Amino acid sequence: MSARRISNAVSVASLVLAPVCGIVAAVATPALVSSSFRAQLLAITHHQDRFYVYSLFILLSSFFFVPAISAVTRLMPESRSGWTEVGYLLTQLSMLVALADAAVEMVWWQAGSPQASLSQMTALSDRLDAAPGYSLIYAVGGMSGVLGTALLAAALIRTHSAPAWCALTLPVGFVANIVGFSIASQALLVASYVVLAAGLFRLVASALSPERPRAGTVGGAFVSPGLGGQSAG
Repeated sequence: MSARRISNAVSVASLVLAPVCGIVAAVATPALVSSSFRAQLLAITHHQDRFYVYSLFILLSSFFFVPAISAVTRLMPESRSGWTEVGYLLTQLSMLVALADAAVEMVWWQAGSPQASLSQMTALSDRLDAAPGYSLIYAVGGMSGVLGTALLAAALIRTHSAPAWCALTLPVGFVANIVGFSIASQALLVASYVVLAAGLFRLVASALSPERPRAGTVGGAFVSPGLGGQSAG
């Protein structure tokens, strides 16, 4: 396979894998029980295997969201506005921050180990959460994601690259995901990934459709060779 075909195949597959891995992680997590770090660490201690599944799949989900966002952008024509590129960059910045945050979940998996000191791990969690240099990174990532997905949704609608409902699942699902983590709501976290899955699965159908016009036509986009999907060129 050519490098372009491999890139397109990974991008299209990521549109499915990113939200599916997120759903698995959200269902598996036992730790979204309280805003208290001590309570969360206790939940991890009592459900080590489940939290490992959660931490593994949230990491995989964050990883797949990076090429998935690239795939969303590839659905739009080359003549897209500069604001689309800004939305793409902001969203990718947010995804990279999310990827780093997901990797930290593996640390909490071990922090909640029965062999670890609960008091020491709780103190470390409190100190880390209170550190401005740490929390600022995630604040920037969250704001970038909200603005970036909103811009991408507007671009998808404006270029007729996706139905309006499908485009809106990006910012709606992203915001619901942030809120779900913030208020420790497992139900909302699962729902956020389901909303994202609904929109991204619809984009897979668009990417694989052989009837999409090629780039250079009004509202068109490249058709990737062999996949029937889109290419950034």
